[in-house]
Parts: sequence; structure tokens; C-alpha cells
Amino acid sequence: MLGESFSKILTPKSFEIAVKNFKQGIVGQNVSPYEVELVRKDGNIVPIELNMTTHYDVNGKVTGRLGISRDITKRKKAEEELKIQNSRYMALIHNIDGMVYRVANDKDWTVEFVSDGCYELTGYKPVDLINNNKLSFNDMILPKYQQYLWDLWQKKLRNRETVEVEYEMKTASGEIIWVWERGTGVWDDNNQLDHLEGIISDITTRKKIERELEQYRKHLEELVEKRTQEIKDMQSEMIKKERLSVLGQLSGSIGYELRNPLGVISNSVYFLNMKLNDKDKDEKVIKHLGFLKDEIMVADRLISELLRYSEEDIFYFTETNINKIIRASISEIKIPKRIELKLNFDEKINLIQLDPEQMADVIQKIIYNSINAISEDGKIEIKTQSNSEFTEIIFTDNGEGISEENQKHIFEPLFTTKKGGIGLGLAIVKNIIDSHNGEIDIKSEVGKGTIFTIKLRNEKPQSKI
Repeated sequence: MLGESFSKILTPKSFEIAVKNFKQGIVGQNVSPYEVELVRKDGNIVPIELNMTTHYDVNGKVTGRLGISRDITKRKKAEEELKIQNSRYMALIHNIDGMVYRVANDKDWTVEFVSDGCYELTGYKPVDLINNNKLSFNDMILPKYQQYLWDLWQKKLRNRETVEVEYEMKTASGEIIWVWERGTGVWDDNNQLDHLEGIISDITTRKKIERELEQYRKHLEELVEKRTQEIKDMQSEMIKKERLSVLGQLSGSIGYELRNPLGVISNSVYFLNMKLNDKDKDEKVIKHLGFLKDEIMVADRLISELLRYSEEDIFYFTETNINKIIRASISEIKIPKRIELKLNFDEKINLIQLDPEQMADVIQKIIYNSINAISEDGKIEIKTQSNSEFTEIIFTDNGEGISEENQKHIFEPLFTTKKGGIGLGLAIVKNIIDSHNGEIDIKSEVGKGTIFTIKLRNEKPQSKI
């Protein structure tokens, strides 16, 4: 190559570059190594790097330039391959579903790089976020998550762990979306944190499906629970019906069988009372005959309740004053002296259609229930009142009261908390009130007493025969 002109061994463009740098070097300007293309003898073009230096004489006059050339074919090839790889890598990043980022570890999460997926995800262009140009990345995060995310990242960075988190952010259009983020810290050769990088994806649809599935799961649980309770109630009802069926079959025959000897005992008590004259009377005997008479009445009442479940009731409705029925019913009951009975009647009460005999039975059963609930001195009040729709009878006592749990079952057949009871009294009361198209309600508090409220409609009930 000795003696050859640069114009012949360099490509035209490279020759221009070489001349330009040569002129700069001649006038004393510093020229960095530069790249040109060399034309080999066989015509192939080879990339080389020229590093030229200027030489001066003792007077500072330029005497020439000395240069060193180096074949950089391998380096250029490596650079080209790296460029291709980077191009593919960037194409991959920009086509990822979501947003790939590189940010600084500061409170703004200052964006250094973000993929094109940023626009589709947030509505902001990458240029809007880089270096907090229009807004910071933190500005898009809902305030309630900002401190939480900062604390989470710092904790994970201390342990050099990957962050994986879900949170809500606000897009350029004002829409609130759910995102999933996975990221990590990147450290330099000096083991210093350089930046954070990761990916963020939109999971709004997934979160919506999750919420719907959760609602559906809860709905299914409620349906299963409801159906389970219905099955339990059905089973409980079947057991009750079976018990009542057996009771109905036995009560008729047993009731009549018991009533016959009971009648004999009652007649015997009456006969003995007649036989005892004033001279022969023994107070102790008289007292025990009285006990026998009272217990016979109790036994007869229990037998009557049993027979009520073996025979279908027949109702005869007539227009009646409920106050008169209450007074007549009370006259047949022996109220203990320790109990004060107070009547508070509305004397202008409506006349209503009801079965007097059946309603008298209801009144007596509730009064007996109140008497049994009062262990010491007590009070029973019976109040009547009416309006355009209902006539009400309210029974109030200050007895021992009924627990909240027992109130749920108080009108169920065979349910009783009373010693010696068979659990049919209030069940019969409920059936009679239902047959009058009425309502009965109970309010009670243990240790304070009980209130039974009967509401009878003023119109005539449908006769039950």
C-alpha cells in the first residue's frame, strides 16, 4: 500500500471523512480515532479504525501525520449482531401484553424507560412519563396504595426479593383499573442499587370475574344453607306429625279408658262428702277429699286435651261480646289468693264473630298458663281493645317468664317446660286462634313476666265444620 493515495484505498465517503480529519489535525485540533472503509486489492471492503497523530519540528511547524489503522471487522460484526438482537428484544418488549418499565427507586418512581404498552394500559404515551415529563408513575397509583407499595418495595429490596403485587391505578381517561405488577431491583458492579425493572399487566377483567365468582359462591352457600334448613325443618315436621299421628291414635282410646275410672273416683268423692254428716266430719278427711277433687279436675282437663287431638274440632261462630266471654271464663277458674287479677276492658268493644265455647277454652288455658308461671304473689291483667280491623285481648303476668329459645317452640304440640304437662295447651290455643283467622303473639322476659296478645279480625271467619 506504500505510495498509494488514500483516494484509491478508501471508499469515496471514507476518503471525505479522512480528508476532513486530516485538515483538522494539521491545524492542531484534537481528532479522536474514527472509522472508515478500506478497499482491499481484491475489491472487498474492510472496516478499519484510524488513530492519527500530528508531528511538529522544533519550531512547532507541522512536519506530517502518523497514523495507526486497525481491522475492526469482527467488532463491527459483533456490533451489528448486538444491534439486531437489541432490535428483536425491543420488538418483543413493545409487543408484550402490558407495560415493561425501568424506574428509579424514589417516591415518584421516576420512569427511565417504558414500553409502548404503556399507552394501551394507562392512556399515557411513554414520553409523558419518562423523567416525570407530564406526571410521575406514582401519580397514577391510587393514594390508598402509594405508601403500601413504597414500604413493600423497600422491604423486598433489602432482602433482594422479587415484588409481586396487585393494586388499583387511574388511567388518563379517569377509569380505575386493577393491575398486577412483578418487578425486582438491579444492582451495579459496585453492589449499589441502580434501578428497578419489571412488568405491569391489566387484570381488571380477572378481578371482575373473581368478584362475580365470590358473589356466586356466597349465593350458593346461602342456597345450600337455606335448603339444608328446609330439609331439617321438613324432617322435624315429619317427626312431629308422626308423634301427633301416634298421639291421635292412642289419645282416643286412652282418653275414654281413663275417663271411666276417673268418673268412678269423682262419684266416690261426691258420695263420701254426702255421707259425712256434721258430727262425723273430720277436717283432715275433708281436706284430702278436696285434694282428690282438684286433681280429678286436672286429670279431666288433660284427658280433654288428648281427645281434642283425636277428634276434629267443629266451630260455631256467632256475634259475641268478648268481654262477656272473658268474665264467664274467669268465673269457672279458681284464682289463687296470692294472685291479683285485674280486668281492663274496653266497654265499647266491637261485637265480633267467634265460637264462644272455643274462645272460652283459649282464655282459660292462657290464664292457667299465667297462674302456673307465678310461683309467689303476683298479678295477672287482662285487657281488651279494638280498632277498625282487629279486636285485641292482652294477657299480662309478672311470672317467671319464658326464655327466647323456648318462645320459638311455645306453640308447638308436645313442647312443654312445665312439670306434669303434656305440651298441648298452647298448641290447642294456636289452632283455635288460627281457625278464627286471628293471630297470637308472645313477648316474654325471664324473671319479669309474659304478655300474650290475641288479635281477632272484625270480619266473620270462614266456618270450620
